[in-house]
Parts: sequence; C-alpha cells; structure tokens
Amino acid sequence: MESNPKIVILQLKEIITVLLVILAAILLLVLFLYIFLPKNDDKNTEQAYNPGTYTSSVDIGATTLEVVVSVDSNHIKDISIKNLSEAVTTIYPLLKTSLDDISRQVIETQSTENIYCGEDNLYTSTVILTGINCALDKAKLP
Repeated sequence: MESNPKIVILQLKEIITVLLVILAAILLLVLFLYIFLPKNDDKNTEQAYNPGTYTSSVDIGATTLEVVVSVDSNHIKDISIKNLSEAVTTIYPLLKTSLDDISRQVIETQSTENIYCGEDNLYTSTVILTGINCALDKAKLP
C-alpha cells in the first residue's frame, strides 16, 4: 500500500476569519443564554411576612367581625371571617359572596391593590379590604 500524502495549505487570513466567526457565535450564544434563562429575583427570596394567622376587627353595623388572614413567609394563603352569624348574613346578604370574591383576587394577585369591587357591594367590600389590610400590616416584617 502506498500512501499518498496530501498537503493542506491554509492561509493566515482564512484561519483568522474562521476563528472570528466561531468567537462571534460563542458570544451570541452567551448573550441568548443571559437573556432567556430565568433569573433569581431577590424579591422572591426575601421574607415578606411573619408566618402565621392574623386577625383584624371590623365593625359592620352593630356587629364586630374578625377578618382572619393566614400567611406564610412570602404568600397570602387564606382569608376568612370569624364570628359570622346567621343574623349578620341576613342583614348583609352580600357579605359572604364579597368575601369569597375579594379573597380569591387577593390570593391570586398577592396584593390588596387594584381589587375589583362591584357597585352593589361597595361598602361591604371596602370594610373587608380594610380588615385584610389591617391584618396584613400585623403580619408584615418591620
């Protein structure tokens, strides 16, 4: 077997061009990774609340109700009303539905701002939101 050596001649200009194209491709890849990979936000890792259940008293007519808000270190977990009697729900029939609607919105958005309240239950919703805000103020870290 005879071997026929082949000689490859590369010019310096071609080598430099290939290296620059490879370098540009690597830089472009790093840029895409930096832009599109998820970032670890410091906001999500910081503790916003003392975990626990907090209450706030609200007056509706002659009755005092307890708004109960449960939180963990970063999230609002549950909102309910304690001391809700049949007499109160008879006088304020929209109380339970308003609470359910507001608590769903607050838990979804994790905020009491920009909560939609219908015009037919504006007073009830305002009282509930005031109670939630007072309970969250107790839960917030100093």
